[in-house]
Amino acid sequence: MTQKGKYQILSYLIDDDLIFYKSINKNKKLIAFSLLKVKSLHKVLQKLFDLLSNDMISYFSFQIDIYQAKILLFCIESINRANIKNLFRIIKKELISNNSLEILNGNELEKHYINILDYTIKPDARLKKNNEKTLTLENNEKSVKIKYFKLNLTSIPQKESFITSFTKILENFKMRARIVFNFKINKNYQIIFAAYLIILIDKEEKISNFLKEVNNFYENLLLSREELNLEDLAYILWRLPVIDSYYNFNDLSAFFNDDYQSKSIKISSYLIDKCRENGIPFLKINENMILVNKKILFIMNIQIDINYIKSIIDKFYSKYFLYFVIIKEKEYENLLQVKDIKKLDELKILDKSKFYEFDFNIIRKGKELENS
Repeated sequence: MTQKGKYQILSYLIDDDLIFYKSINKNKKLIAFSLLKVKSLHKVLQKLFDLLSNDMISYFSFQIDIYQAKILLFCIESINRANIKNLFRIIKKELISNNSLEILNGNELEKHYINILDYTIKPDARLKKNNEKTLTLENNEKSVKIKYFKLNLTSIPQKESFITSFTKILENFKMRARIVFNFKINKNYQIIFAAYLIILIDKEEKISNFLKEVNNFYENLLLSREELNLEDLAYILWRLPVIDSYYNFNDLSAFFNDDYQSKSIKISSYLIDKCRENGIPFLKINENMILVNKKILFIMNIQIDINYIKSIIDKFYSKYFLYFVIIKEKEYENLLQVKDIKKLDELKILDKSKFYEFDFNIIRKGKELENS
């Protein structure tokens, strides 16, 4: 997107609900950004894809700042400011009917654009590059170190619950972190996306511990650190990846299935409520795992990935009774046909209806898997 224009990153104009940049080289190209608060990306995803396909926007990015509102940013390009404003009016009309969106304007727009989490980039900010692939921003008030990590998503088994579970991990580690998903269309007219993590750091050892724990938890090199250069501040502000590494959306669309995540959260909440109602002790390990009565492990959102299921069984079967709760009916039926799982007496597979019909008195009375 920036190939044909050259811009001064802190030299922009706020015009109501758009941020304008003018190229400082000969082509006089204009770009504009709009930012929106969004409750659910899933509800507007198809409309955004249509806008991409019709060349009305160049790209859009969805960001999750820990403890803050989710923000959607999209970019419009033209050589004419009036064209951009006309396009934006059409886009607003397309999106405004969705009550899960709030278009930002004026001071609120600038605040969310210029902030990197809790750090505001000011005109007097000084930018330095450190030896450890890190950028340092500082002004007269404070300084902050910025680290960038690519998210390696291909091998994640539980894609539909990943955003929820990963966000929870970032909260547990008290990380000042931003997750960004950037979407665009490639030369083959396919929708592709990049995924990365920005972290503001205080201590290097905290990052090292975090990386080790996260990669161990997902049994995968989820996060790989990438080098930041001085010019990459523009990419961070424009919510673009600093390396050209994209995934095909059709291959990994499950990551953005909010409906599935909503159902899985309801199942977890229902289990917790039932335990409290029946006076059953429980421990919530993460969004997908709840240990009940110290010996029964409920695992929600199990997906049909044999290697993943085998790793769960290897890790927990010798310690607990296992209940797999499957949301999708087809996956439930497929899992029932796996012979090696059928042989395991202390593992039960429940679909949604069986889970909600489950008699929690069985657990309270200590009968565990009998007649369940």
